[in-house]
Amino acid sequence: MTIYDSLAQHYPTMSKVDLYNQLGGQWPTLVDHPNYQNTCAIRLSVAFHGAGYKIDNKYKEAIAGDGRNIVIKVKTMWDYVTSTVGPFYWGMSKNPGTSVDIPAKKGIIVYHAAFSDATGHFDLWNGSGFVGSGDLGDVANGFDLALWI
Repeated sequence: MTIYDSLAQHYPTMSKVDLYNQLGGQWPTLVDHPNYQNTCAIRLSVAFHGAGYKIDNKYKEAIAGDGRNIVIKVKTMWDYVTSTVGPFYWGMSKNPGTSVDIPAKKGIIVYHAAFSDATGHFDLWNGSGFVGSGDLGDVANGFDLALWI
């Protein structure tokens, strides 16, 4: 089984409310907190844990109710994915507003864009689309992206 298959099997696609309830501890009270609106790194943290990977304390930005380390920020998730999976397979920088052809490979994808509340988005890429809430319009408006397979 590939890392993608393991992560996809455990990637939570439920609503943010259900995700935070599943995380337990203080998480259900954070659903409306402005610092916890973006869930992409949190969802990928859950997938990594479910697939049997550990998130070391140096990447910890929060803790699930059961004590597992959770990543919240895109930059921190980049560091974790790179240390866990290795260098990305494919990546590019581009001008915002230009389209891009993402390889037809399954993997972990990140794109960076000038969002008002985040620096980018991490997701799983099934070879033709996002498993989570990624958006090709946001990719087009972004300025770089990378894919780990």
